[in-house]
Amino acid sequence: MFFDEIAPSRDVWDVSFCCGSCQIACRKAIDAIGGFPTQSITEDLLTTLSMLNKGYKTRYLNERLLMGWLPKT
Repeated sequence: MFFDEIAPSRDVWDVSFCCGSCQIACRKAIDAIGGFPTQSITEDLLTTLSMLNKGYKTRYLNERLLMGWLPKT
């Protein structure tokens, strides 16, 4: 439901956020926020909020970028 309904609808309102490890990010934006945040277990959401605070836009790309097994921790 999240990737089929919620994520696309958030994108329409310009409030889309990164979710999970399979994302594409502009290096310039990541550098502008000081790199990927590590002070939270929800670094994907914190990355998004940091980029939005710096004036960058985030978009939901409804396209499969990765297939296969999830990485184990």
